[in-house]
Amino acid sequence: MPVTAESGPPLATIPVVMDVDEACELARRGRTEIYRAIKSGALPSVKSGRRRLIPGVGFKTWLADGMPMEVVAH
Repeated sequence: MPVTAESGPPLATIPVVMDVDEACELARRGRTEIYRAIKSGALPSVKSGRRRLIPGVGFKTWLADGMPMEVVAH
């Protein structure tokens, strides 16, 4: 289900980089779902020490693609 102005966060409020908890809050999804999307490659992320960070641009793309839990072939 795509995120709309009524159902999700405005794109202007998405930070440049966020941690998993922030992504959960913005996407209104649980940690398990976010980590599943990261593990499958559907949601890009990077490690910084022990932290997992999600770039805002990749998060916006993931939202626009309907928050898939697995990589979507284009």
